[in-house]
Amino acid sequence: MEPILQWGLRVIDAVQAIRSPAMDTAFEAITEFGSANFYIAALIAFCWIADPRLGAKIAAVIAVSVLVNYGLKHMLHEPRPFLLNPSVAVISESGYSLPSGHAQHSLLFWGLIGAYFQRKSVWIFGTILVMLIGLSRVYLGVHFPTDILVGWLVGGAILSTTLFYVTNRVARPTGQAHRAESLEQPSSLASTDQGSVSKPPPQ
Repeated sequence: MEPILQWGLRVIDAVQAIRSPAMDTAFEAITEFGSANFYIAALIAFCWIADPRLGAKIAAVIAVSVLVNYGLKHMLHEPRPFLLNPSVAVISESGYSLPSGHAQHSLLFWGLIGAYFQRKSVWIFGTILVMLIGLSRVYLGVHFPTDILVGWLVGGAILSTTLFYVTNRVARPTGQAHRAESLEQPSSLASTDQGSVSKPPPQ
């Protein structure tokens, strides 16, 4: 076994020192905030209360992230922690371990949501939730700490690329003229089809 994986198992053992039935239930609930079902529900809600076009574009970015994660996992072939040490298993997951999809997609999703709303409360909530999701994956024995770190790095890279090349800024506009912003720059996430960008007319 590679030294870094041995170190990861020691970290998992240390995190699981707080293990109890109540903690198991809590972390199993927390990890669901990084699941596909959560993102589907959250994006439907975003499309309903904010902007369906922008919500669809965020969904497309998440889909790209899923493909990147799938490709990296099948390139790296890292086993799950519980396959190396069955005693750390709280739940079971299929597939490879590196990078963590939950860590990657949660950082990307909440980064985009935070950039859209531009509210301190959203940033704080998103940051705490991303960290808790990452911790839950280690506690549950389905990821090494390095899987979480790499997942955050990959998610951060996709987020940075999206904001720089596609949006430059995803911000919630002020005023009541419209609810979602389409910047008049070629790099807007809220751009119209075929890359053209225009600001929607006032409601």
